[in-house]
Amino acid sequence: CLTATGHPTTAPLDLRCGPEYAQFDANRGEWTQVVVDGDTWGTLCGDGTDYAFYLRLAPEGEPLDKLVIGLQGGGVCVFEEDCSAKLASSPTLFNAQDEIFYGTGVMSDDPDTSPFANWTKLYLPYCTQDVHIGGGVIEDLGSIQLPRYGALNARASIQMVRDLIWKKMDADGGNGFRPDQVQALFGGW
Repeated sequence: CLTATGHPTTAPLDLRCGPEYAQFDANRGEWTQVVVDGDTWGTLCGDGTDYAFYLRLAPEGEPLDKLVIGLQGGGVCVFEEDCSAKLASSPTLFNAQDEIFYGTGVMSDDPDTSPFANWTKLYLPYCTQDVHIGGGVIEDLGSIQLPRYGALNARASIQMVRDLIWKKMDADGGNGFRPDQVQALFGGW
């Protein structure tokens, strides 16, 4: 994708990124839940449902390329006993679409609460119990088969948001999208 910012014509390359690849739209200043197509992106939650994330583009007049990325916490399960217990007691921990996100703390839209109130915000729910590092395997834990797709879910979400920001910034004119000028704060809680 950096190639596309440095070369005006990338026709001979099969790039799957950039403004023409943006797969969804979102209004500025509003939280939007985006469900990721697992067949397209290779994403999956622990209960077999499609992954979903929340995005709030910076309000009008604010730069889109100042970005806060928040990873939801929630522990980890490793063995059959602890994963089975978590699945039985808290099945919502394995489904990102059921996550209800309220912009709080650093993700708050209130400037009195967060210095990042007017930044673009990406919230990545945690539905794989793999510390957001799973590489796309279904782990056999005996009585359960647990998809471990955390890293793929995060990567797809960030790429999708990048393409949307790219599209909107290019449409706004000016210098357009420049990945070398994106400011980002990345963290988990």
